Amino acid sequence: MKIKKIFYRLLLPIFTIASLVSVTTVVLLKNHTISSTQIEQDVEKPTEEVNEDFVSQNLDINLSIGQKMQILRFESNKVYINLDEFKYHFLQEFYKLGPLNDKATFRFYVDDIYFIKAISIKYILNFNQDYQYIWNYSIKNI
Repeated sequence: MKIKKIFYRLLLPIFTIASLVSVTTVVLLKNHTISSTQIEQDVEKPTEEVNEDFVSQNLDINLSIGQKMQILRFESNKVYINLDEFKYHFLQEFYKLGPLNDKATFRFYVDDIYFIKAISIKYILNFNQDYQYIWNYSIKNI
């Protein structure tokens, strides 16, 4: 009788817990294994991005030192970016890339209204805003 009580109180719960743990680990391991065919298929996919929105393949817009000096303004020990000058020089350099879409729009985002230290430009190609290019400029980069 004592052996039956020990079996029901100690050994039966231990066996049930051990069996549940072993079943769950087997199920989880079977679900997370990756076959070698899946890995080979992922490697074979082309990763090259085709740029058909511009004539030029290099989309970096670098401003010359003279343009940077015209963009920067100094007032009461503060250095900031003149937005109108920046837009003028940015658009000059942008059109050198040769954009192919005439209906695209620009959105300029600034960090401050009066003393601008960072500008983000979004070039949106369609009205759904599905595809866009982003350029970021700050005083540190200029």
